[in-house]
Amino acid sequence: MPQRKVVELRAMDGDLKLQTYARFVLGDDGTVQVVGVTPNGRNTALSLIRDGIRGPGRVLTLADGPVFLKYLEQAFRGDRLWCTEVLELDLPDP
Repeated sequence: MPQRKVVELRAMDGDLKLQTYARFVLGDDGTVQVVGVTPNGRNTALSLIRDGIRGPGRVLTLADGPVFLKYLEQAFRGDRLWCTEVLELDLPDP
């Protein structure tokens, strides 16, 4: 499996257990795909980015690929819900 650039959407549940809800995966076409890890994870992630995220002087969307991944961590960095830094994981194409 190839190494892919990934950002994970994570949260603490009510029992303070770490849970990964979704992954933002950079595809071969240069766009970001959202992959659910939990049953409703993809829908949760898509609702959070529905209007895009703040980037350098403009709003970024999934089509912005690696730049979008880079700014996810800044867009979501709360105590109970956050995005990781860009990781490299062995994953198939989304």
